[in-house]
Amino acid sequence: RSELFFRDGRLDKLNIFDAALVICTSLDLYLLRPISDSQVLSLSVFRLLRFVRFARSLRVASSLHFLVTLRLMINAIGASFNSLFWSAVLLLGVMIMAALVICQSLQGVLADSDSAIAPKTRTWIYMHYGTPIRAIWSIFEFTFGGGLKNQSRKLVEEVSNWYAVFFSAYVFLVMFALFRIITA
Repeated sequence: RSELFFRDGRLDKLNIFDAALVICTSLDLYLLRPISDSQVLSLSVFRLLRFVRFARSLRVASSLHFLVTLRLMINAIGASFNSLFWSAVLLLGVMIMAALVICQSLQGVLADSDSAIAPKTRTWIYMHYGTPIRAIWSIFEFTFGGGLKNQSRKLVEEVSNWYAVFFSAYVFLVMFALFRIITA
């Protein structure tokens, strides 16, 4: 048992800390919480301090020679987060602009109750493009989910053929060109 708290003849403080943490958390969970209804002191916050020990073990692992390739890959992933963030911001901005254009262009169709568009189609248009949030979600769905046929065909066939130009331009400029540029 002394091996748990001693390493190489010295006292291992982190093992003592872990043991104290487990005992205190167990007391808190199994004895104190059932007795009192209020949570005046929660000892589970101290579990975060175990992260310090994990970080220390990562420092030791980084000095091992056979993990050089892994370390290089992790550094490359970490360095690419800035580019990933700004790519996502750019893509989100383009999607919002496209959604606002299509939402605004369909407001006349939704407002005109005497048009030749069927009420079922109007309901569909409102559910997919009637508000800016719905339009953004629809654009997001077909940009990343591949449901362009389901989101565009009804507009092209029943509202106006000019929506084919909009969706073709969106597919070429965003889903093809912008994605390839971001990927490169």
